[in-house]
Formats: sequence, structure tokens, C-alpha cells
Amino acid sequence: MKKILFVLPHMLCGGVEKALFSLVHEMPKDEYDISIMVVKSEGEFVDLVPDYVHYSEIPLNSKIREGLMLGGIKASLFHYARNMDLSDLCKVIIKIAKKDPLATLLCDMEMIDVLPEVYDIAVCFHIHMPFLVRYVVDKVNAKVKYAWIHNDFKKSGFDVLKIKYCLDRYDHYFAVSEQLLEEFVQIFPEYKEKASVAHNIVSEVYIKSNISKDSVTEYNSGTLNLLTIGRLDKQKGYDLAVKACRILKNKGLNFHWYVLGSGTEERTIKKMIRENDVNDHFHLLGIRTNPYPYINNCDIYVQPSRHEGYGIAVAEARMLNKPIICTDFTGARDQIINGYTGSIVKIDAESIAEEIEDLAVDSNKRKRYENNLSKSVKSYDGELKKIMTYFDI
Repeated sequence: MKKILFVLPHMLCGGVEKALFSLVHEMPKDEYDISIMVVKSEGEFVDLVPDYVHYSEIPLNSKIREGLMLGGIKASLFHYARNMDLSDLCKVIIKIAKKDPLATLLCDMEMIDVLPEVYDIAVCFHIHMPFLVRYVVDKVNAKVKYAWIHNDFKKSGFDVLKIKYCLDRYDHYFAVSEQLLEEFVQIFPEYKEKASVAHNIVSEVYIKSNISKDSVTEYNSGTLNLLTIGRLDKQKGYDLAVKACRILKNKGLNFHWYVLGSGTEERTIKKMIRENDVNDHFHLLGIRTNPYPYINNCDIYVQPSRHEGYGIAVAEARMLNKPIICTDFTGARDQIINGYTGSIVKIDAESIAEEIEDLAVDSNKRKRYENNLSKSVKSYDGELKKIMTYFDI
């Protein structure tokens, strides 16, 4: 039985975590001894880790763990206050000035032990966290090491070149969309032969088995019910959604827009809702670990993101044949045929509002999207087989 380790930041209710759960759920249990390690064991998905998976936190000093989860300059100040001397702080400040994403790891890595276990495969499942990228290459004993790319680099502002010396030591890279792979290879042409696309796996059986487990009481009958899922931060474009909501309200459209998710921008988004006078139309419902009844019963699924890697929530809405409007983020065209299985619009409030209004008044267009989606191939068997060829070492 092959031993495989996945490492990621936490177990918050997000696309990366959901993608890992879907992959683990589909892997043959009699062939793989699966372990998941996180920087910090927190989040709504902790209780959903399967019993057969070995789950734990990465062995870290508590001060280091807390500092890593703070990130950036806050982390540096945190470490200085707790366990850095003045010379360490000066070195960190110099690295921060040079925009080194590993600046705050200056002292940390020397204080972290190498894992005693030996694995056949070690996977950094989130390349956008530099600590994980370095941890897997420096502190994990494994025959092969893989890294997963879930988000773009240009729009997110993540300077991946800064961690090239770590990436050089990985055996393969998986990008969750064609555009992400293209961008990655443009940055690192030398990695072209050891990088490939692996779309996030979405389990139709799991989704459909959970549709009826919970009821939706928030939706309004007699109105158009819009739904968006995603953590509350700038990347997900909620400011654009609120502005689009105001445009639609001013036009007199009969609708309600619901959001499932939580995050650091919740207070800011609530302020925007008040300032745009859309409290009666735009509703933050918080986290739902089972979002599928909400997706299944909405009229239109809307994803207003500024950038995404693949878009797990969009994939789930596709699986349930819902009319979808999404912005033209990286990975959108891997899932949606614009004008045939959904609508892809510019990343601005006006375009989002215009397409929502169009679908709202054109029920035939919504039905056409639903019918086309129902006939489209949505199986992820091919993706699973592709990944398993790399895991079958």
C-alpha cells in the first residue's frame, strides 16, 4: 500500500479543501495509505475528514504556527515580539523590502524538524503558500514530490519566481485549468515537460446524495433567487456583485441574491450593502457545509470573481445543470461554453448586472442552458485516471 501525504494550510470551507476531499474520496482506499497535514487545524471541514485518513497538524512550535497563519509583516512583528532578537528582525526587514515571500521563514525553518515518516508521495496541495512549498522539499522524506496550482499568479500578484529554488526540487506540477498551465509554463518554460492539467474532481454521486439532506428556508417564492458561493474577500468580486445588485434593484427587477461563505472582508461587504441600499436584496447567509440544496434550488448561479483557478462552485452548479453566469476568470472557459452552457462576462458590475437581467427575463435562455448542460459530459473519470498514473509509482 502506497503512503501518500497531502499538505495544505487549513480546513476552512473553500475550493482547495473541497478539491482535496473530492480527490481523496475517489482514490482507491485499498491501494493508498492517505495522510493529510495542515499548518493549523481549523475550519468547517475538519469534522468531514474521512475516518480512514490520517489527519494532523504539521509538527510546529505553537508560536511558529500562529505566526505563519498571520502572514507577511504581521507575522514578522509577531515573531520579533515572541522569539526574535534584533539581528533576526533586521534580516527579515531586508527580505521584506526585497519582496521575498519567504521572509518570515528566515528563522522558522531551522526550528522545524524533518518528519520521521517516509512517504512514497508527498503533495504540496497549495503552491500559493510559500511555507508549504518549502516544507515539503526540506522537511518531508518522499520518493516523489508534487505541487498543485489552484490559482493564477498575475492577477493574484503572487511572485512565484521568488520560490523557484524550491520548485526546482518537485517532480511534477498539476494545474487545475488550461490557462493556469499556460501561465505557469510561460513563467517556467523549463518545467514544460513535468507540468500538466488536472481539473479539480467533482463527485456527482456525493453532490446528488446531499441535495435532500438539508432544506432551504431562505429563498423567496415568486422571485428570482440568485446564488454565489465563496469566501468573503476581494478575489471573489463581492464589491462588483453588490454594485450589480444596486443596478438591478434600480431597474425594478424582482430578485434576491444569496451568498454562502465567510471571510475577512465580511464587515467591508456589509458596509457596502448598506451604502448601496441593497439590504433587502443582497443576503449574506454565512457558511453552509452542505451547499447543494442551495445550488439545486437557485434560479441562477453567479460567480463574480476577479480571479479563480478552476472554480469548484461553478463545477458543482454545472453538475446540477443550473444556469450559470461567471466572470472571465482563469479557468472559466475550461468549464463554460459561452452562450451554450452558460454566460461568461467581463469582470465589472455593469456586465454582471446586464447578463443577470437578460437571463431573468429570458426563461427560454435559462432552459436552454439547463438542457445543454444536462447533455454535456461532466464525468471526471478521465481526470482521476490521469492523476492516478502519477500516483502509481
